[in-house]
Amino acid sequence: MRGTIDREIKTSESKIEIHDENNLKEIENALELLLYVPEPQLKSIIIKKFITYYNDIIKDDIYKIKIFIAYRENIICGFVSSLIHPTYRSYGKKCGTFGWLNCINDFDVCRKLLESCENFIRKNNIRKIRGNINFPKGLGGLGIQTEGFHENMLYGVAFNNSKSNIPNYLEKLGYKPESEYICMEVTQKIWDSSDKLDNDINLGYLTIEEFCNRKEEIHELARNSFQGSFPVPDASGRYRLEEVIKSYIDISKSNIFIKDNNYDIETYKKIKYYKEAWEKCELEKALIFAPLAFEKKTDKIVGIILGIPNLYEYYLHHPIKQVNVDTVMVDKNYTGKGIFSALNNLGQKTCGIFGMNYFEGTSIWNKNPDAIKAIFPHGKPKRKHIIYQKRIRLDK
Repeated sequence: MRGTIDREIKTSESKIEIHDENNLKEIENALELLLYVPEPQLKSIIIKKFITYYNDIIKDDIYKIKIFIAYRENIICGFVSSLIHPTYRSYGKKCGTFGWLNCINDFDVCRKLLESCENFIRKNNIRKIRGNINFPKGLGGLGIQTEGFHENMLYGVAFNNSKSNIPNYLEKLGYKPESEYICMEVTQKIWDSSDKLDNDINLGYLTIEEFCNRKEEIHELARNSFQGSFPVPDASGRYRLEEVIKSYIDISKSNIFIKDNNYDIETYKKIKYYKEAWEKCELEKALIFAPLAFEKKTDKIVGIILGIPNLYEYYLHHPIKQVNVDTVMVDKNYTGKGIFSALNNLGQKTCGIFGMNYFEGTSIWNKNPDAIKAIFPHGKPKRKHIIYQKRIRLDK
């Protein structure tokens, strides 16, 4: 370890050095010194999981990644990762990323770190860089947080210090605040539109094994889905589904979910689609975070909600009470059949049987605020994140 630094130190005249670092211990040291985590008891866990991720992908030729660490007088003062992810796209085009950007409040440190990222992206003939994109996104999330700092940490949602000057530094360096994302707490437990669920649709659950066996069908649904409710310009496609599945597999081995025998199931069994969905599966083995809609005649998957339990609660050995509603997909040929609302209702009630009572839709692209209000009369905003973008000159 080359030294420590007080987070409040102001800019000095001493030289800043940027190291292209691949030593895992030095990366861990830098993150221990600089990474801000709102819930400190999670910090070492998050760092270890990032190190594991980095150590895995650095061995895979399909990824191109750099870790840059800034030093002043041999003392660590800044950190950033830069990744060219094989499936990451912005508006359908290949794009470079920076993420996990942490530094003391020092413009020159931030500038030199981002110049190193830009040079790396430029050498790979990519014209655009976006950040923060904190791979793996399940762990680090998207964007720089600007609102909702008082909320509990939620797995898959980006976090940072509310007092950070990084947004100002980025704009001074020519980065534009290009995409805004909001997270919304689902406050309405029953959505009335589900009463219109079409008679040719069944709802249900799969086990983790069944889900994995049908993931190609889910990929196809993603290609054919109407995503007007959740338009996202930052897409990682197949990678993102694989990451979600991995989280399901990890938590399915834990046996931490305890059925609440006092939960009022019988009231909801009076509604046909609840009753059928619950009776067709063994709830203790079902993937309860991912309710699905099937076409009755063919058993084709035509809708899904991919929720992720708040793994931060799990890491701290706390009962899981919160769910990140990560993705909603409905086949564009099956819109207007009440699928989205019915999946929401089923998902909330089923998770409630196992003690989960908080649901938050995350990374919702706020391109049209009026549309957001129309789509979500069922919730209220809780957090906001901004992604910054810069075009890179290749001839520099």
